[in-house]
Amino acid sequence: MIRKDMNARKRTSKARPNSFEIRLADALEWGIQNWVARSGTKLRISQAPWLEGPVGSKYIGAEFYRGYAREAGLDAVTDDEDAGLLPSLDALAGERFDPSLVIPRFETSTSGRPATISAFG
Repeated sequence: MIRKDMNARKRTSKARPNSFEIRLADALEWGIQNWVARSGTKLRISQAPWLEGPVGSKYIGAEFYRGYAREAGLDAVTDDEDAGLLPSLDALAGERFDPSLVIPRFETSTSGRPATISAFG
């Protein structure tokens, strides 16, 4: 029985990307970055303040966001499932955005989920 349990553990361990997958991901990232740099429009944050946000390195998780909140003079609310960046999408309503057209699922209920983003490495 112990041997079976050990084999089950091996089969359910986290899959790590192999070197080909890492090179492919790097190439795709490079391609996307170049495409954005060539086809995008350069703006200053003062022209589009809604674009300003945190920039991380290899790992972004709960601690990253708590640190970002401290640096930006914001409150990191962790005990309210209804907390979010905006009270509702109505705050973004305008000439070019109609919040009633958004299907409320992921877009309006992400605060109850852990926010962890990890890069290969």
